[in-house]
Amino acid sequence: MRNKIQNLLFLVIGTALSASVSSCKEQTSEAIDTAMPKEEKVLTIFDGDPGTDDAYCLFLASKVLTDIEPDYCVATFGNSTGENTRRNTAILNKYLGMKSQLVLGAEKPFNGIEPSCGDFHGTDGLAELQSSMLERYGITDENISKNLTLEQLKDSIKAADKVNYIAVGPLTSLATLIKDPEVEKKIDWVYAMGGGIDYFNKDIGTFNTEYNFAGDGQAVVAVFNSKLNILLAPYDFTRAKFITPEQIDEFAAVGTYPEMIQILNCNKASNARTGQANGAILHDIFPLLYLSNESAFTTKDEKLTADAHGHIERNANGRTVRVLTDIQDQYHQKLIKEAFMTGK
Repeated sequence: MRNKIQNLLFLVIGTALSASVSSCKEQTSEAIDTAMPKEEKVLTIFDGDPGTDDAYCLFLASKVLTDIEPDYCVATFGNSTGENTRRNTAILNKYLGMKSQLVLGAEKPFNGIEPSCGDFHGTDGLAELQSSMLERYGITDENISKNLTLEQLKDSIKAADKVNYIAVGPLTSLATLIKDPEVEKKIDWVYAMGGGIDYFNKDIGTFNTEYNFAGDGQAVVAVFNSKLNILLAPYDFTRAKFITPEQIDEFAAVGTYPEMIQILNCNKASNARTGQANGAILHDIFPLLYLSNESAFTTKDEKLTADAHGHIERNANGRTVRVLTDIQDQYHQKLIKEAFMTGK
């Protein structure tokens, strides 16, 4: 009898201890779950106008800078018509195996007068590759029209904790987005290519600014008057960082991504024809590269103002802009070579 009572007591005590330990575990688990910091939701948005140099932004982001591969690609008018830049963005997303969501950006500047750089990037904006690649991937204008609008992109931006915004075409889409103060608050930095601080302050004929910023001066003013942090790769810096014909041959010898070689050669030929450089100038890659690795660059904070023509200049009363002034020797050339090597 005594043994039965002892066994019963042990059973009751054991059950109570087990419940107590289980309760402690649950409470501890709840405490840990509560104490765990919420993972920050950071979006990367690429806003471009493909464009041969824009194509290399996406090439690098998808192959070697995958930590900042864009979540959204906004197709804005600029290097070609809005229709062409949308097609070219859709093509590049397929060709490069990207998971980015296409966004239908601005088709015209605020003043309604669409700029044109002629056939600098090919008549289709993509080195005459557009037609064959649309057919290859079965891309139609009807398919493209079903992608996100800028209004829909606003909702995604508002749901994020922070947004890195890469803007390498006219700034119309960005200026449209930040009309909403809730959107402006979420954008941490804008990484832009445009303007010329010294080069376009010189008397060089009819030009008074760089092509991207000339594309919509009103949008440039809106962005410069905003509260956004701005990192700028100006024409003064980018024009000197070209890819030589010998380097293009080296990339071609890898034997991968022949379309990207055609894009480089188109860019090179246009620069030679217009007397800008004996090589391919990929202006738009540098804001992307800075976002990926700030330590590869030298920068200088400048006080700048912008006018309605998209012309920027130093002004003691201007806003602070972080300006790229130099990059490690051969840094971008090595990354481009690495991108080609990924196709091996």
